[in-house]
Amino acid sequence: MVEFALVAPACILTALAIIDFAGYFGAQLSVEQASQAGARYAAVQACSGSGTSCAVGAWSTATPPAAGSIEAVIVDASGDAQVQNQNCLSSGSAVPSFGPGATVPTGDTSCISISYWDTTARSAPTLCAYYNASTGWVFEGTYTATTCVVANTNLVQVTVGYRYQPTTPLPATFTSALAINATTDLIMEN
Repeated sequence: MVEFALVAPACILTALAIIDFAGYFGAQLSVEQASQAGARYAAVQACSGSGTSCAVGAWSTATPPAAGSIEAVIVDASGDAQVQNQNCLSSGSAVPSFGPGATVPTGDTSCISISYWDTTARSAPTLCAYYNASTGWVFEGTYTATTCVVANTNLVQVTVGYRYQPTTPLPATFTSALAINATTDLIMEN
């Protein structure tokens, strides 16, 4: 009986750790899949508008997002992570920066960032437009739909963020939530 009392806490902690880390890695795979599915769908969605607007259809500001939108593809592919149509933050701003690093806003559990990057300057990619879950399209500077969403030249970047909430109290001793981010870049297609 004494031996069981000594070994039981270690066995229970191990079982709880397995449960939480399995949930965390499952959520990580879901977020990566959502980012990849969203980027693939966005890469083939042409902007059928002109000037600084695009026709509604491929993008949605609704929660839950409209069927057939990039955000709906991301939400559907997120599985266990249950990603919501909310903006990610990049260095504290809703304006995205190139590459990974977006964070889930305080108080939210997930976020989506869709941005378009001009690569014609032969230097570092330049942000030409991004989609804001609150206001819709936001074009930077003099960019328009026809100069930003250009097939076979420019990039679409989709970032999905998720804050995993542990099921057991074990990870709470180290952190209150574990952040997961996945970013996928693809060249726009016809």
